[in-house]
Amino acid sequence: MGQPAYAPVTAPVERRSSRRRRVSCPAQLRMARGQRIGCLCDLSERGARVQMDDPPKPGTAGTLEWMCFEAPCTVIWATESMCGLMFDRDIPPARVFETQQFGEEYESPIAEVSNIPLGQKRRRLGS
Repeated sequence: MGQPAYAPVTAPVERRSSRRRRVSCPAQLRMARGQRIGCLCDLSERGARVQMDDPPKPGTAGTLEWMCFEAPCTVIWATESMCGLMFDRDIPPARVFETQQFGEEYESPIAEVSNIPLGQKRRRLGS
């Protein structure tokens, strides 16, 4: 019968050499012409994605600061609300892990009286 009528589908090639981790923590990007405040969305040893108002243009050099860490970087892509950064030097995997752990704590709900459902008893552990 000859060739099939469809082309085989191939998966896109993963270009990243290190795995990205979803995180959520405050961050700021310091540049020669000021700074931008945002939220660190994901992080790897090689780079990061940051959500912010009016991100800088690709090619802009700066330093990303989050938690008690900082890393010199360059903006490699930008949209209207976020940008991708490539670090000048890889950061340690332990730093990525620690940031990810902080993000899980940062996203947990805040304990307030308004968070307690009325008219319901709490279950005790072991019962």
